[in-house]
Amino acid sequence: SSSVAIVLGIVFHQPKLRKAWIAFLIGQLLFFMGDVYTYSPNVGFPSPGDALYLAVYPALMAGLVMLVRRRNPVSDWASLIDSLILTLGIGLLSWVFLVAPYIDFSGMAPLDKGISMAYPLGDVLLLAAAIRLAVDAGRRRPAFYLLASSIVCLLVTDSVYNYMLLKGTYQHQVWLDLG
Repeated sequence: SSSVAIVLGIVFHQPKLRKAWIAFLIGQLLFFMGDVYTYSPNVGFPSPGDALYLAVYPALMAGLVMLVRRRNPVSDWASLIDSLILTLGIGLLSWVFLVAPYIDFSGMAPLDKGISMAYPLGDVLLLAAAIRLAVDAGRRRPAFYLLASSIVCLLVTDSVYNYMLLKGTYQHQVWLDLG
């Protein structure tokens, strides 16, 4: 439904920066394809579904960077520093609770560890782009708030999911799928 909503938004609203919304569409389609593959029977970890999920991050970040550059064509060092400060703080928490535990995690192959660590690192990079968009001086239209809330929802859900996987408490909770 999100991919359809993005297409309808592009068609009906004709945004000036169409490329950014196409990047978001690609990201959502990759996410959907990852779900379709991963939720099919007998899929292990890692799988091609993980490659699709991880490809979502560059697509979404590309769209966010395009929006930031459109809203701020001139370098805004103050906003950049503000976003870096916030990203480093949250990135540190992600490192301590979601990335570093995999370094010493026994019983996992190096590829499995790398993919497990790539998800929270991708979340932090996506967060950096989102914070950069949020702290600039541009206008805030309804699409901005919808986009920001969807990113926050994705990052919170991903973080909780990754933490539950790490602690062994994930039992296919439906509320995480809703997130």
